[in-house]
Amino acid sequence: MELKCYVKLFFPSDLRFDFQQITAQGLFKPKRGNQLTMDNMVYNPLDSPSPSITWKGCNDFNGVGLESYGRLLVSQFSTPGQIKDSGDFKVFIYKDEQLTQLIAFQEKGGKILAADLQPGTVSQIKISPTNRGV
Repeated sequence: MELKCYVKLFFPSDLRFDFQQITAQGLFKPKRGNQLTMDNMVYNPLDSPSPSITWKGCNDFNGVGLESYGRLLVSQFSTPGQIKDSGDFKVFIYKDEQLTQLIAFQEKGGKILAADLQPGTVSQIKISPTNRGV
């Protein structure tokens, strides 16, 4: 993985959270700091298959290269009123800002199982790959 990429995160429409409470590390890290803000990302509530946010990643020399890594920590989100499995979180990584040159993607989306949810606010969820090979 090289420096400069664009990360697109699709997230479940049934979970509500403050996008500025996402900590991005490794290849997901934005240019300055490690928090996503409205200044360094684009929110698309009408995207398909679910709402998404996109930002410029691959800015950290420690997160790119032969053994790339990345982690997203989503804090303080509200669960749906009905206890059920959440929709999918899916990550796509592109080389260009127009999102035409796909570098890597998450084959199977991550989700939160109903057994792990209770009504109300969840303090934090960590999104990281189980298979670190791209």
